[in-house]
Amino acid sequence: MGKPMKFPHPADCAPKEPAVFCTATRIRKLYNQNSGDTVEAKSISQKVRSWFLAEAEKQGWAGVHFLSDFQTKISAGCLLWLPPQKVDVEIKVTRETLILLAEKE
Repeated sequence: MGKPMKFPHPADCAPKEPAVFCTATRIRKLYNQNSGDTVEAKSISQKVRSWFLAEAEKQGWAGVHFLSDFQTKISAGCLLWLPPQKVDVEIKVTRETLILLAEKE
């Protein structure tokens, strides 16, 4: 077995790159290395996706989106979004209440 893989962390990414891509191979290797599961993952199952999503949230990623290959429909990997670096928003509520929610899987 080679060098252990490191789970991507938002602090290791350049702010000018708002998202990074992790391949299915990397996701599978991270799962097999860090999940504690005794059964090695051979695909990006729902169990692997759930683990990866939870780990990404622990690491501080703002968003996670799994992508499938267009032709094969097999998981190609996952996009991870950096949390906002700076928020310049002014909201004035006059007669209605506005609620903004992040999308969760």
